[in-house]
Amino acid sequence: MMQMYVKEDLATVKQTFRPFLNCLDQDDPKLAEKINDDYFIRPSNEPYKLDIEPEIDGYDPLAADIIRLVYKTEPVVPRNGFFVDVGSYDGERHSLTLDLEYKFGWRGVLVEADPGPFKASLKKNRKALSINTCVGIEPRPHYVNYDLSTALRRNKHYSMGGIVEKKTATTVPMQCLPLYSLLLAAGNPTVNLLVLGIEGAELAVLKTLPWDKVDIEIISLETDLVGLTIPGGSQAEIRSFVESKGYQRFPHSHSPNFLTNLQQNDIFVRND
Repeated sequence: MMQMYVKEDLATVKQTFRPFLNCLDQDDPKLAEKINDDYFIRPSNEPYKLDIEPEIDGYDPLAADIIRLVYKTEPVVPRNGFFVDVGSYDGERHSLTLDLEYKFGWRGVLVEADPGPFKASLKKNRKALSINTCVGIEPRPHYVNYDLSTALRRNKHYSMGGIVEKKTATTVPMQCLPLYSLLLAAGNPTVNLLVLGIEGAELAVLKTLPWDKVDIEIISLETDLVGLTIPGGSQAEIRSFVESKGYQRFPHSHSPNFLTNLQQNDIFVRND
């Protein structure tokens, strides 16, 4: 069961708003520079402080899917690969990227909007850049309502927090940064694995990417909440959209989401 972190009083959640950033397009070098200088937290040089033992507990199931499907065996998993993990939570539980970092030397970017799990993630001493932000659904920075409690409630089941359409008692305003801007701030490297699990905003985020300017090999994508938390899209539409960019879909090997009774996550591997 995923550990739930104590939610901070909404009145005490501190957000930094820089209105002038909303005037910058996602490919503006000034925006990438600002993210690199003021938002990214550098990788830790300290020993890991984990609650699990990666060498004993085995692979996270989603990471195991990637290794089994794409790389087949451990010896051919690339060393020193690069990931972008959007919705990285506390950097440990249910983390697809921790195994790749810990066991194969991958580096990358951890992106988490919720300040509670993000603070917990920093204590794990991950060897990746970290940033406390939501990723944007527009091609420039912009403000959203972010529900820290749950983006979707249904039949006594709850999703994790996420971008929602309307302001409620459990939402806070946030300034989201475009995914492409984060990539540029990190040097726009080849991304061996993009993990995107943000409770229904995935299609809107992917539509902001200039696909001819990024190099993303594999995507692990939460698809079942699309169209349920913010308007627009469906699971079928996001699958079709990614496939139209030159990827082939494979299902992750786990049970449907109780919220939707749909397959929760898919793997997309680029056809090259």
